[in-house]
Amino acid sequence: MAFTHGNRASQIDNSWIVPYSPLLLEKFDCHINLEIVSSVAVVKYIYKYIYKGPDKAMVSVVAATRDEDVGEEVGPQPRDEIQEYLDAGWIAECEALWRGLSNPVIFSDPAVMKMPVHLENQQPMFFAPGEAEGVAATAPKETKLTAFFSLMQAPDDGKSPATTDLLYADIPRYFTWQTKTRKWRRRRRGVQKSSEDTPAMIGRVPGLHPSMGDVCYMRLLLYRVKGPGAFVDLRTYESFVHPTYKDACAARHMLATNAVSDATLTEAASWKMPAALRELFASVVALNSPADVPYLLQKHYAALSEDMTYGLASRQAQGLDLDATEDDLRRIVLLDIEKHMRARSSCLQDHKILIPAARDEEDGEALEVLGEAPPQARSAGGQALAEQLPGSRDELLAAVAHRVPTLQLDQKVFWDAVSECIDGSTGKLFFLDASGGPGKTYSAETLLNYTRGSGNIGVAVASSAIAATLMPLGRTAHSRFIIPIEINQTSFCGFTRSTEVAKMLKETKLIVWDEASMAHRHCFDAVDRSIVDVLGPKVASQITWRVCGDFGQVPAVVP
Repeated sequence: MAFTHGNRASQIDNSWIVPYSPLLLEKFDCHINLEIVSSVAVVKYIYKYIYKGPDKAMVSVVAATRDEDVGEEVGPQPRDEIQEYLDAGWIAECEALWRGLSNPVIFSDPAVMKMPVHLENQQPMFFAPGEAEGVAATAPKETKLTAFFSLMQAPDDGKSPATTDLLYADIPRYFTWQTKTRKWRRRRRGVQKSSEDTPAMIGRVPGLHPSMGDVCYMRLLLYRVKGPGAFVDLRTYESFVHPTYKDACAARHMLATNAVSDATLTEAASWKMPAALRELFASVVALNSPADVPYLLQKHYAALSEDMTYGLASRQAQGLDLDATEDDLRRIVLLDIEKHMRARSSCLQDHKILIPAARDEEDGEALEVLGEAPPQARSAGGQALAEQLPGSRDELLAAVAHRVPTLQLDQKVFWDAVSECIDGSTGKLFFLDASGGPGKTYSAETLLNYTRGSGNIGVAVASSAIAATLMPLGRTAHSRFIIPIEINQTSFCGFTRSTEVAKMLKETKLIVWDEASMAHRHCFDAVDRSIVDVLGPKVASQITWRVCGDFGQVPAVVP
């Protein structure tokens, strides 16, 4: 709508109109701000602004105590955070009236029961220290899931609904969980008689990511298959028992098709280089879990291997790699994809893709293709260990021989002490506190080259990503040791005895941790605690630690 005010013309559209309700304005005869509830942010209007009350601050003056024995002040008493919280507690008038009338502040209707899910013979077991052997000797207790299977196998009690017509998540609507007997019993009160009635309790199976493996697909089947009497019934479809739960989901057409993943790779192949396309393929497979990964690999294999196919053809034209076969090329391509998938906690084997075995030459040495290191040496102990193996030990030792004479006097003393521990069987902890610029990274690189050139494993980590890039094969400590983000004095890292990180640490002689002053002490405790727990005290004591940092650059913020 256009209007003219004086000599000035203006245009008004809907953006000038404040949202309002004519019915509410006429009924209450007051100004009403009308807003559309379109996000969870509306919760702040219901709770925060009503109950928060005015801001409040608490200030106290505490006299320092004096130790009469030594005649010195020992400072204020330790803070009692619980008492401070109680002292600072304050209730506004609205909340005080609400609570004074005994009105509920929060409630949940209907109640929700968490329904655990686990694979066969993989239910959790809890025991106190020293009771592991006794618990292992006894039969595992029934879980809600195994008790559900037992309920489905029992004769029907003749009541409605029949047990064989129920899903796992429907059980709490009609049955109660008996903690003592660990069985489901038909609900006597609060039974949902019709779809309009609110049930007394509902069940919810926790959400799982496809990267967790077959247990995720078993969860999908629990929401589809009614009345299963055992784990094998979930994998059975049309009288055929599928080997995995994922195969059973695929047979029931429960998985998404390859259309989105296929379109993504097809578009990326038109402009991405093959190396970047292989990394994208690993991300799509590891994070999205397409239904048919072998089909995607077969369809896009030409684009994924284009650079390596061209490189092999060029080398064969020069008389190199004449014995290389298509399987050798496929092995190199899949190893590169596997490297990216390992970084995403997945592998090709989980998606039914096998990497061709390495071939040996006539002299027994591993066949090299495209100048790659021997496949056996690259794959032994997993990808984490393969990343730390040097390409040429002679070149590393030559670089060390060139660098050692250039070390300053203090650097030479430090070098002699650390290298002696690397050559020996007893590890030590060395902390180097120095400001920026005196050569901490230079000496760290020299020690790492010496360790790797001697045939051992040297792990380079740093508290920050920038510092990690300055060291050869450096990574952040959180990435390498899988340190949890939320950490406390009892935390453990995310690797276990069967992981590739544990296999790498078992062969490690030196760990270099740069910018250590930026990490919380709980991070070091968690790494040390995990290494001792996984490798044992004897093997852990053979690892030499070279930790460095500058506390002058990072003022302490945690008392």
